[in-house]
Formats: sequence, structure tokens, C-alpha cells
Amino acid sequence: MAQDRHNRKATSVAVLTLLLLSGCAQTAVTAGSAGTTPSPEESAMDPPAPSSPSETTVPVCGQRFETRVPGDRMLTGRFPSTARADQGQLVGAVELTAGSAGVHAVIAPQADTFLTRDGVVVTMPAPQDLAGKRLLLSASEVEKLPALATLTPCGSDATSLPAGSYEIYVRVVLNDEDGTSRDVLGGPWPVELS
Repeated sequence: MAQDRHNRKATSVAVLTLLLLSGCAQTAVTAGSAGTTPSPEESAMDPPAPSSPSETTVPVCGQRFETRVPGDRMLTGRFPSTARADQGQLVGAVELTAGSAGVHAVIAPQADTFLTRDGVVVTMPAPQDLAGKRLLLSASEVEKLPALATLTPCGSDATSLPAGSYEIYVRVVLNDEDGTSRDVLGGPWPVELS
């Protein structure tokens, strides 16, 4: 009898875990999270076409990245203005300032950070752990997040970006309590790679 209860409890926990992981994975895909490395099957899928270029805030390798910053939340960042392309990554930090309504959401542990060159996406955000972080900010409160940009070009066999001028962008996805998600964007910040 006790063994049956234990088996049912273990089965229930396993099913619940699978459902939660499936929901999180689906949320990440539908919210446009680019913080994980896609599997070969996901890489082959075309992203949905926006009705205008400014409606998308998800970086797509090799495509133009045009932004608009919705709402009254502000994202500021600190990044080095120069770096060596062969160092592999660029480390910075961002601050998310809550708007007048505050922020009650779940976010990734770090900001999605990527580079563009002449407005075209050349790196993708670094993969992140799927575990979210609950964020409860009152109006004008600030949350600091790490921001790590890879310097490995996307869509290429090259191991590092060529020297030159680039732009850094960051994106924080706010997964709201009602199940919707919103993007907060920051950038561009210039960086010169040597």
C-alpha cells in the first residue's frame, strides 16, 4: 500500500515536471527567447514574419535588427568600448528600471546580449539556464543583470568576428504573471574589436 502511494507520488511529480518543462520550453519559443541554442530541428524553422520590421525584437542571424523601445521601462548598460575579437566573449552589465506600474514578472538570469554590424545581427545571445528569476520591482526600482555577449559569429564557420566596429544590443524578456511576455531593449552601444 505504501509502495503504491510512493509510486503514484513519484509518477505525479514526474508528469508535473514534464508539463512544466514543456510549458517553459513552449513559452521560451513563443516569447522569442534566443537565450538557448536551438536544436538542428529548431534551427530549420523560419521565424514568423512580422508585419513591419520594428515589431520584432528577436535577433535573427544575418538579418537587420531594428528596434523600438515600448513602455516606460528603461534598460541601460555598461560595456567596454574596445575588445579583442579572439577573447571569445564580452562581459558587461545592464540595469532594468521599472516604469510607473512597476514590474512583476519572471526573467532569465542574465540579459540576452548580441552584436550587430551595420545593423545586421552577427552574433546570437549566449545560451542560458532555463531557470527563471522572479522579479518584483516597484516604480523606478532598479534590477542589475549580467550581460555576456559571445564574439563567435553566427551563421559562419569562423571562430571569431573580424576586427571592426560593432553595436551591442541587450534584450530582457518579462514573462508576466498573466502569461504574456514583453521585451525590454537597450542599445546600441558601440564596441571596436581588434
